Amino acid sequence: MKKNELIATLRDRTISSVTFKRTSNALSALIAADIKQELPPADDITLVPILRAGIALLPSFMDTFEEASVGFVGIYRDAKAQPHLYYEKLPAITPHSQIIILDPMVATGGSTLLALQKLIDAGATSSHITIASMIGAPEGKEAVLSAYPETRIHFAILDDHLDTKKYIVPGLGDFGDRFFST
Repeated sequence: MKKNELIATLRDRTISSVTFKRTSNALSALIAADIKQELPPADDITLVPILRAGIALLPSFMDTFEEASVGFVGIYRDAKAQPHLYYEKLPAITPHSQIIILDPMVATGGSTLLALQKLIDAGATSSHITIASMIGAPEGKEAVLSAYPETRIHFAILDDHLDTKKYIVPGLGDFGDRFFST
């Protein structure tokens, strides 16, 4: 299936959790393959899923980037959509490390910005960071690129906007809840 067909399936709120997972995995594999073609050759690649939803992208990226190390950042959003770090475990990172942040949806960009800051604090260079995401909102893309213009963002699709609750429109619902059947 093509990316737009996979996105259309993910947007369907009537599909089973099994279909959602299989479709997510297929789309994640396509995104990983695209990013591998875009990145310069590197020996030092680190995959960093933003917990919890980012874990869904990890298997496809580990298959594509077999030598990559893996770190984790746990970030939750409060009722006002403000991000808060609750967990961080990163491997050794150098200014030459190629980092791929895994986050299926970038809405406001707040969680992504916090993850970026933690990676830069750990020694990463923003121009060596790629954000891998299935769906993004223009507001989130603008927030990230305003703060870190040299960072690469790879969306399968960029949706229209955020609604008043800061949800992506048209979006696909809560990715983590749908993927993990919670």
